[in-house]
Amino acid sequence: MTTRPFRAIIVGGGPVGLTAAHAFASANIDFVVLEARNTCTPDAGSSLVLNPASLRIFHQLGLEEKARQASAEHERAVLVKSDGKVRKDVRPFHAFDESVGQRPMTFHRQDVLKILLDNLSPAAREKVHTSKKVVDVNSTADGVTVFCADGSTFKGTIVIGADGVYSKTRGFMRRLALEASPSTPVNAEKPYTACYKCMWGTVPIPPGLSPGDHLDCHSDSGVSSMFLTGKDRGWFFLFGLLDAPTQERRDYDDKDMEAYAEELKNLHIGPGIAFGDIWPTRHSAGMSNLDEGVLEHWSWGRVVMAGDSAHKVTPNAGWGLNSGIQDVAVLTNKIVALLGTTQDTEPTLPQLETVFGEYQEARKDNMQAVFEFSATQTRQSARDGSWSGRMHWLVEAVTTVIPRFDWFMIRYKGSKLVSAGHALDFLGDAEPFSGAMPWAHPIRPIKT
Repeated sequence: MTTRPFRAIIVGGGPVGLTAAHAFASANIDFVVLEARNTCTPDAGSSLVLNPASLRIFHQLGLEEKARQASAEHERAVLVKSDGKVRKDVRPFHAFDESVGQRPMTFHRQDVLKILLDNLSPAAREKVHTSKKVVDVNSTADGVTVFCADGSTFKGTIVIGADGVYSKTRGFMRRLALEASPSTPVNAEKPYTACYKCMWGTVPIPPGLSPGDHLDCHSDSGVSSMFLTGKDRGWFFLFGLLDAPTQERRDYDDKDMEAYAEELKNLHIGPGIAFGDIWPTRHSAGMSNLDEGVLEHWSWGRVVMAGDSAHKVTPNAGWGLNSGIQDVAVLTNKIVALLGTTQDTEPTLPQLETVFGEYQEARKDNMQAVFEFSATQTRQSARDGSWSGRMHWLVEAVTTVIPRFDWFMIRYKGSKLVSAGHALDFLGDAEPFSGAMPWAHPIRPIKT
């Protein structure tokens, strides 16, 4: 089967870019992935959580069973004070089973990347190129050209920026818009703001914990921790309130991490487990500021953003990658529908601009709700002495003693956000998960 006269250039070979590769391959749309690093599967970062909406898409792409083999389902939620005193120890995640028929799963980031890359067809995998640092993008009425640092160039119909929070593609898009018309509304050069920093790392699962545990430590001193356990390892996250909000990128080194670990060594991440107990056992660690924001403009011309390039949320609620996967689903659906109307000709620039606008419109309300939900979770956990911090303390003090409150929040808040998830409309299939809360965008049945 020949591909349509359309080619997507995906900048970024992370989990969002590789999910896009699977989606385009499944839709028989030509693509190329350009990854700046020398591998798409580095052992960097920490954990990733796939929620039921993302697992539906993995099911459609034939990746669900591979995902289950590499993950642990959420089981237990524990909240402790900074001294290790347990405030609650509950198992509320069955609320997801009841509402949408599946609970979230926790993975090592590298495992998700390997699942995505290794399960591309041989032909599709040949279209994934590493060591391709993009240095410029040229867009015209007829197509796009992407230039790489090694001198190679790639021509296509559109560019998808899936290159993360510090997206170079987003900057190229802004420049192209201003060159075309200085009065064009564009995103700020630095569109995200950080109010918190985070240090993360991978460690062995401490004694007393099991796969599927989710531990949180909240405090009133502007710091907090989160600890997740997967199939065979655990991941810690230490959050700290910055002295002032900033839009400047901060690069932390080993000395910064050692100093932060020393500062928080007595902070308990769980019952009887101080951070100082697990820090020496780490396999890897990293640190950065936590940028937050949602772009006002997700596209211009033939260039469109997806994932952290378009929106960045804090990790407490686990929505980062899941939001990027939703972007891929909606954008691919829109492109497939457009190509179904253009027959054997490439879509025009106005047609693409209309599709990109529809994509952002379809995603913006849910993304704004996810952004606000994530921001609240972070501020609820790492509070200060401000008025808003005291209000977060009051809310937690009240809700902690309410029986089944976590179950209620998952059942009627978390599940509502999840059930709004899109599926890949061009891949007919049986619905893999179902519960009391219907999917807003059901998987289309297989045509017989």
